[in-house]
Amino acid sequence: MTTTADAKQRTALVIATGGAKRLRNGTTTQTPDVGDIENPRHPYQGETPMRERDEIWDALDQHFGPVRTKSERGRRCVAVKELREAGATPDEIRIAYKFCQDSFSVFTEIALAQHFGRAQHLAVKPAVTPLSLVRKMADGT
Repeated sequence: MTTTADAKQRTALVIATGGAKRLRNGTTTQTPDVGDIENPRHPYQGETPMRERDEIWDALDQHFGPVRTKSERGRRCVAVKELREAGATPDEIRIAYKFCQDSFSVFTEIALAQHFGRAQHLAVKPAVTPLSLVRKMADGT
């Protein structure tokens, strides 16, 4: 049974030997430094990759301003995910923002995402439909 003192002693041994491990037969093995290990899943070995610009995030940033708190970032991430799933473009986001601005006194990114489809539908809907013409004719106006 190992105790906390034994575990600390083993940890100190690994640190002191530079990552070498002592085997039961008394020999040690040298483990390579972390920098020497190549990770095939990480293409930027040693570099910090630049993220590509996110047009949806940037469009929301333009309309709502930059995020400053964790809760704002969470709300923005949820809206970006939903808008990305809907295939939104910055122009469509502008249309949805205008729709929400006309419909609500105060709204968030999530409200914009929730009303996105409706805003697009009303934006492409013609002002005069054949049904509305028939109704006007029936009213005599």
